[in-house]
Amino acid sequence: MPLDDHAGIIGPLLVLAFALLALVMRLLVGPGRPAGDADYGLLRVAAVAADRAGAEVVCGLLARAGIRATVAVAEDGTVRVLVFPEDLERARAVVSGPPG
Repeated sequence: MPLDDHAGIIGPLLVLAFALLALVMRLLVGPGRPAGDADYGLLRVAAVAADRAGAEVVCGLLARAGIRATVAVAEDGTVRVLVFPEDLERARAVVSGPPG
């Protein structure tokens, strides 16, 4: 059987195969993260600071409250204070603190 006899069906079969592959990959990997949403693994953003020095001050406040924190600079230049998920609520409360 010459290949020319089936040339008209090869193109659509390839398109179908790639579409099925894309669907399977999407189901296995899941949806992509939104653009600009950095991946910090287990860590969550507790605060955003104007600069690294401000973020270090926030880390000091959190350390005094017994909360481990670290600083990350995002692709857009914003400086973020990161904590573990179990500390997130308390960290945000410490950072917002009582007014005054």
